[in-house]
Amino acid sequence: MEHRYALIVGIDYYNDAAHFIPLPFAQADAQNLYQLLIDPERGGWQPQDVVYLAGEAATRDEIESQLRELCLVRAQADDLVLIYFAG
Repeated sequence: MEHRYALIVGIDYYNDAAHFIPLPFAQADAQNLYQLLIDPERGGWQPQDVVYLAGEAATRDEIESQLRELCLVRAQADDLVLIYFAG
């Protein structure tokens, strides 16, 4: 394994409340995983290799853009890619 990359997404509330119930802890769960991964004593992942999107920044377009960048541009065959979605 050469490199480790991650995309961490946390969304508590959606604009389309009629179709999605609120998940008040999803964003906190995602943030906790992000913090664990980049902690040098626990996760040891390089902060520049872990993308964290939360709340209104976690739009469909932005998530798709980050997935394309991560999976099609940055990551190579021997790399580890972690994708975590809470929401």
